[in-house]
Amino acid sequence: MRISEWCGTLSGLLLVPFAASQAVTQTGLTLVTGQLSFSGRYVTQAVSVKNTSANTVQIIKIDCEFFRQDQLIATGSAYISNVVSLSAGSTDVIARSDAAADRAQCRLVMAR
Repeated sequence: MRISEWCGTLSGLLLVPFAASQAVTQTGLTLVTGQLSFSGRYVTQAVSVKNTSANTVQIIKIDCEFFRQDQLIATGSAYISNVVSLSAGSTDVIARSDAAADRAQCRLVMAR
């Protein structure tokens, strides 16, 4: 199995491909995940998107699913705007949860 067919996150930075990775690769966008954390009633996944295309991407939507022991406990979405060529934008995907997640799966769902 190639990494472009695998989806998941680990501690530290990891590229997180997904089923529609070919479309994202063609646009020159790479999703990178950072720290997964829990504070009070919220789980947070740090994410960034690298833009290696020649164009500015006006809006990017990222969806994340948060899991604890392989059980889905929360979902969340976030947007990054105006990512210029050869740069990166970052944000946190935050979701309400009474329990800490032990992993998150994130994907790019829209870029224009």
